[in-house]
Amino acid sequence: MSRPCSILTACVRRSKPLLTLAALLAIMPGNIAWGKEASWLLDASSIGISVGAKAPAFELRDQVHRMRKPASLMGPRGLVLVFIRSADW
Repeated sequence: MSRPCSILTACVRRSKPLLTLAALLAIMPGNIAWGKEASWLLDASSIGISVGAKAPAFELRDQVHRMRKPASLMGPRGLVLVFIRSADW
């Protein structure tokens, strides 16, 4: 009696990756379609400054709470700023 159970258990173990893949493939088309439908909600080019435009003057605190301006961070080849929007720091 234990033999059929062990065979069944082995079959289930072997098929878990396939079941996971099948589940991912089943939900993926919906996510792709959702992204296409939602693209009209926000046109990224309509907000912020355009690529290559001069950034407005600003002053922000760094990780040790010193006030920094772009000029204080600029190197000989310029400055690259990356802003990351986060829900919670």
